[in-house]
Amino acid sequence: MTYSFNLIDQPWIPCTMLDGSHAELSLRETLLQAHEICVIFDQSPLVTAALHRLLLAILHRNFGPASQSKWQTLWRTKRFDSARLTDYFSKWYRRFDLFDDSYPFYQDGGIKVEKGRIKEVEINELIPELARGNNQTLFDHTTDSTSPALSPPEAARVLVMTQMYRVAGGKLVGNEYSYDAPIAREGCFLVKGNTLFETLLLNMVPYHGDNPIPVVGNDLPAWEQEQPNTSAIPHGYTDYLTWQTLKLRLVPSQTAHEGGEVKRVRIGVGRKFDNKQEEAPFFDPSCSYTKNPKAPWRATRYEQGRALWRDSASLFRFIENDGRKPISALKWASDLIGDGVLDVSIPYQLEAYGQCAKQRDILFWRFEHLPLPVQYLRYEDLVGTLEIALESTEEVAGRLKWAMERLARYVLYPLEPMQKLKKDKNGKTEADHFADHLRVTEAYWSALEIPFLDFMRALPDNPDDDPDTVLEGWNKRIQQVAHQAFNEATNDLDQSARVLRAIAEGQRHLAQSVHKALSQNP
Repeated sequence: MTYSFNLIDQPWIPCTMLDGSHAELSLRETLLQAHEICVIFDQSPLVTAALHRLLLAILHRNFGPASQSKWQTLWRTKRFDSARLTDYFSKWYRRFDLFDDSYPFYQDGGIKVEKGRIKEVEINELIPELARGNNQTLFDHTTDSTSPALSPPEAARVLVMTQMYRVAGGKLVGNEYSYDAPIAREGCFLVKGNTLFETLLLNMVPYHGDNPIPVVGNDLPAWEQEQPNTSAIPHGYTDYLTWQTLKLRLVPSQTAHEGGEVKRVRIGVGRKFDNKQEEAPFFDPSCSYTKNPKAPWRATRYEQGRALWRDSASLFRFIENDGRKPISALKWASDLIGDGVLDVSIPYQLEAYGQCAKQRDILFWRFEHLPLPVQYLRYEDLVGTLEIALESTEEVAGRLKWAMERLARYVLYPLEPMQKLKKDKNGKTEADHFADHLRVTEAYWSALEIPFLDFMRALPDNPDDDPDTVLEGWNKRIQQVAHQAFNEATNDLDQSARVLRAIAEGQRHLAQSVHKALSQNP
């Protein structure tokens, strides 16, 4: 039986409209109605990010823009040119069919099961939150024998996400090892406007020549390529945005309702992504990079126990130097603001998408957003004040942690609290484990997230205020939160004389060390 599901005119992209209603739209509808859509939003942050990158590839292919003046023309029209997009979709219509015989969308139409190279497996192989084989997952009890069936819209979303976010690990087929997708472990950042049209355009950095990444061949998105590209280096930006990490072919089957579903997929090793940072580095415009002693450049990644706002000052630094490469969309927005193109009174946000993986196991995925008052992109001093506030916050967190470790020592070793303690294979002492169990720093950071976001929003409202006065107010807040976190962490300890003495010692050390730290960094 022949199946068909063309993404150009079939609904599959989850959208929230400006009136708050939800709808699944086709590719054509999503782009032509982008000015009426608030956001694209899927329950998986990885799907949401991958869909934005797919749309950007289509838009760059049709509109560039090659210069600021061309970008401004797009911005002023407040919607995408329907005639141009209609012509493009008509030309490549067949290539957007999920089940086309020769050119299935985002797949390799020529692959067949071949021992040691291509295998046919359950669709859960492509869904990172579901169990497969012997991989570790959280809160999931799927097995290969109980893998779900996906509708065509679900399969399309999983397909786009997989090619951009697949995490490598072990042998995939026979003796062939899989590779990490381009941003499998990196944080992906988007500047968010008030509509999907604005969001897409704000992230459409100039596209010409070697911008935003070098062109080393015929730069085409995956669906325009006659043969699957096997180069480990992207031929250009649209080739990169539509990278084919795996060789895939969805295997549809008929349902009781005469519709198609996908339970199985043919899978093999696809393109190896090789960004040789030492020799000829290129930088994803949606990522932020810093110099790293172990590797020339490292993109910002999600870490366990660390929220994005703690790195906000670094992320907002849009000026490039020898030690960092900023998010290109922020640099682009800064240029537009400086030239009077963007209205400084309109609020924007910086959104982050990504996952944290240990080898092949996904520890978590996450979506976060930060307020982005455009003044941060105009006044470098504001970012400097934000950076000082964060440095003080980190310093107090360290003093709080040490105060709790001091308490632990007095509880465990009241006669010789400061003796040298033996460390385990992870470099921790018994006192360290006791202190970790009380989770005081987690409570500290959690309690500061909302106040810090309020601080971020308020800071640009009065750019002429004395920075020392502004920072003094923030320092009082973090001092208060540190003591509150300490007290809450110790409330449930027993009230023996030894423990009460330990608490008093910890409180004394916390007060002294925090006062000293903040007086040095007002």
